[in-house]
Amino acid sequence: MNTENDNTLPPRRRGNSSSFRIILISLVILSGVTLWGHINSASHLGRLYDSIDAASEDSILPRGITNNVDFEVAKRESQGFFDDIPSRTWNLMKEKVKDMSPNFNEFYLPFKQNKFPYSRIKKPGSFYQNNYEPDFVCQHERRVGKLGDGGKWICDPHRISQQEHCLVYSVGSNNDFSFEKSVLEKIGQHCEIHTFDFGNYAAGAAAVGQRLHNGEKKPAVNYHHVGMGADNPPKFKRLKTIVNELGHNNRTVDIFKIDCDLWTTAEYWFDADITLRQIQVELHQSDVVKTPQFFDMMYENNYDITHKESNIEFTGPQNVAIEYAFLKLAPEFFAGYERLKGAS
Repeated sequence: MNTENDNTLPPRRRGNSSSFRIILISLVILSGVTLWGHINSASHLGRLYDSIDAASEDSILPRGITNNVDFEVAKRESQGFFDDIPSRTWNLMKEKVKDMSPNFNEFYLPFKQNKFPYSRIKKPGSFYQNNYEPDFVCQHERRVGKLGDGGKWICDPHRISQQEHCLVYSVGSNNDFSFEKSVLEKIGQHCEIHTFDFGNYAAGAAAVGQRLHNGEKKPAVNYHHVGMGADNPPKFKRLKTIVNELGHNNRTVDIFKIDCDLWTTAEYWFDADITLRQIQVELHQSDVVKTPQFFDMMYENNYDITHKESNIEFTGPQNVAIEYAFLKLAPEFFAGYERLKGAS
């Protein structure tokens, strides 16, 4: 019995050892195959994700636009205002402007009134509801001034804060200098502010106090007892005359804020030797026949609409007050398509 056990035991040990080795080798091979599969799969997934990313970019980018982190295009086409927007994002912003052009609803344009003799076409409310929407986005616009009437939406005022110089023209006051105060508080003491009104509000301007810039105290508001429009001194002067008298030739007005009916004299804005970077204007009157001419002029001078706001406090059955904000860009920004006119 013991002899049999002794004779049979070794073979069983050898069999178990062989089986163990076979199993171990199989596991090693299986592990290697599995590991290789994971590596190969990971490599494949990496390529897949890359292709998905590329496809995603292609799906959201307009044809012919590539991904580029270069900031120079935006800086050049904004005349130096935007210096941190990647080309890919900038091109998408351009595509929006192009897509919205001509930015009016032909059915509601006044010159179509003979073809479409509906009374609502002549109503200011219908006109502004159906025409001229904001077509350019300022990612960090801020309201400067109080809420309600008097405050204005400014495109990326932090960029003006970072500038060495700042020049503001505020046209129309009615002895309310809350906007001017807010400019100094939110944008900076380096802003040189000039306020124009044919009312005598010099005392109110003086009450704003002084600003401290580069260690020097200067008037917070430089008040000018004159209206801005066509040359008709002493009550009115055109922008070109004012610029020459103040010695502001070849400068940039960072904010040109208008709180009066000056928009009807916009033809005098662009013959002055000065650049109006941003224009914040309220369209008061209800003459919608002249309004498309105003927007045509703004587009011809390379402005885009950045904000639109109805001033419902001063809106009545026969009149609508609409706040608009414009930003000037370089002609290259609009290259490649024609901006049709709304007046005919």
